[in-house]
Order: sequence, then C-alpha cells, then structure tokens
Amino acid sequence: PERVALVDVGAAAVAATIVHDSVWRLSVTDSLLRTADSLGVGTPLGVLRARAGWRALRGEGNLVVQLPGHCGLSFRLRPSPAAARAADADAAVRRLPANTPVEEVFVVGCR
Repeated sequence: PERVALVDVGAAAVAATIVHDSVWRLSVTDSLLRTADSLGVGTPLGVLRARAGWRALRGEGNLVVQLPGHCGLSFRLRPSPAAARAADADAAVRRLPANTPVEEVFVVGCR
C-alpha cells in the first residue's frame, strides 16, 4: 500500500504518491495535461520513437519510454503481453505498433 493524494490541476487531477511525507511521484492519466511540445496521455508510440535518443525501461510492471529532452518524465505504454515479457525493453518497444498509446505519464523530478 502507498499513500496517494489527488491534486486538482485546473480541469484535471494528478495522483501524487507520498513517501516519507514527501511527494515521490506524480501520475498523470488525463490527456488534458501535456508537455510544452504536446506529449502526454494518448500520444502514439511512433511519435516518441521518432525522437532522438529515446530509451525504454521496465519497472514496477510497467514498460515506459524516456526522452532525453524530457528529464524526469516517463511515458508508460500499454504493451502487448509478448512485449511485457521481453527481456530487452528497447527491443520490446521497437516491436510494438506505432499507434500504441501512452496511457500514463510519471513525473519524478529532474536532477
């Protein structure tokens, strides 16, 4: 179990995961909230793969794409069952259809 607070951000809500009385991560599931260059929930995977330097990571049962120009953001995908089991996350993301949508954006801060 984890503590989560819903934070009203205008027309959308963001889930803030609290660890040791501090916000550890924000979880965005509303397509109204976008980056300055319009990335967010609903963005097709092909748009992310077209960006130079993308990389895929797996953690907490998620398959995410990170972009060098978007420090602190992870774009969680809805992978196929085969992609979810693949040993190489980058290869799994390459095999997913270009229209695979971003389902959630994790915000963890940037160092």
